[in-house]
Amino acid sequence: MNNKEINNKIIKLQDKIEDATYEYNIYIKKLKLRIELLQEQVETFNTICCNKTFTTNKDYNKHLKSQEHRLTNEKWIHCPVCRKTFFGYSKEEYTKLPTVDKMKTEYYKHLNDCIYCPKCDEQFRNHMSKKRHECIIPMQALEPMQSTYDTYNDEIDIDSQFDYFLLESLSKDQANQLQLFIKNLPEGDYSITEITDSGLYYVIYETSDNIKVEVVRFKVSTRDEDFLVRLNFIYP
Repeated sequence: MNNKEINNKIIKLQDKIEDATYEYNIYIKKLKLRIELLQEQVETFNTICCNKTFTTNKDYNKHLKSQEHRLTNEKWIHCPVCRKTFFGYSKEEYTKLPTVDKMKTEYYKHLNDCIYCPKCDEQFRNHMSKKRHECIIPMQALEPMQSTYDTYNDEIDIDSQFDYFLLESLSKDQANQLQLFIKNLPEGDYSITEITDSGLYYVIYETSDNIKVEVVRFKVSTRDEDFLVRLNFIYP
């Protein structure tokens, strides 16, 4: 290889180095621009929803699709047995629907499949009653159980006739725990209702001289493991 050929190869390699350097610099500039845009987004985005502060658009959009946000901001009704949630109407709205309209809803179809045992037609009071159910006499129709308290729509007085085991989403042990807790309270007029406040809660009130004061609240069980733990009473 003579000197001319060698020089030509050197020139070509130098050109490739210059091209690679140019492309590299462009790529670095693009990466820096992306970093600046992301930093600007983090610094300027700040919004509050459901008592939470979100500093990125990604986290905020993710929250808008979450169960927590939908339970707080949309109408919904949940199955008393499996706690599956159906959005689009409240329990009060569903209760007022004519039967023909109820039969068209997904909730109605689900409830009829979920609340009765397919073998003995026993009606389940809540999730744990279904989980612990065993068919002793298969295919024998049983007396329908007393319906559960509608604490989501109404405030139920806790008097001598109150049945703790008719509260939705309480296991037998939790119902016994709540009953003992109420018995240990000072004598008074107590009531219980269900509210949505960044989650689903039972709230116990005491009324004196027409003034109602919150005494305690505890979360409504929504998962299988919730039924196996003791109630966590939260004081105001």
